[in-house]
Amino acid sequence: MRDLIEKISLKIDIDFKDYEHAKIIYNTILPETNSSPNDRSIVSAKLIDKQLKLSINSKDFINLRAVINSYLKWFTISLQIINETINQL
Repeated sequence: MRDLIEKISLKIDIDFKDYEHAKIIYNTILPETNSSPNDRSIVSAKLIDKQLKLSINSKDFINLRAVINSYLKWFTISLQIINETINQL
């Protein structure tokens, strides 16, 4: 199936309640977008006001799923840390 597909693109927009939280998450994932472990995918991120835009280009579905799972995990962990920090204040 890989020979039939040249590229798969996925765009994810996440709207945050405020700019500061969006910026924290953006800064958390930015290093990951600059260091892909292989040449099967390219990820870019943009922060526009309170919206984080993630763009994923992959050569196959298996890699796309792995990339999505990784970023979703980073988002989840980062949000948990933010929530814990807010709750302790």
